[in-house]
Amino acid sequence: MASRIGFKAAGRALLMALVAAFGLGLLGPDSGGAQNAAPAEPAGEQQVSQPADYGQVLSLLQAQKAELGQELRRLHRELAAVKQQLEEPGLGTVFSGIGYILGLFGTAFFIHARAAYQRRSRED
Repeated sequence: MASRIGFKAAGRALLMALVAAFGLGLLGPDSGGAQNAAPAEPAGEQQVSQPADYGQVLSLLQAQKAELGQELRRLHRELAAVKQQLEEPGLGTVFSGIGYILGLFGTAFFIHARAAYQRRSRED
């Protein structure tokens, strides 16, 4: 992500936009030309009611913020569990380490045996 906005900042921006829309008369029951305008939806569909006051909008935003906070905390817990699981060495890593150690010992024994063979061949 190019820019990161926190949930608090996004919530404040949304609240400010809604307050500005209410203040300009773009939303709400007493909006400027909304009474005389033709309905945008067909007569058979049910219209969604808009909140009438700031308290309703604020309570809806707070409820949404609480839900998002709970979901975000759950995701953080899951992410931490996955990170912890990835940090623990797996069975493949353990066997790789054991093989590496055995390979080093094998190389050391080979060098030791070769030096011992050369010493014995010089003595004979």
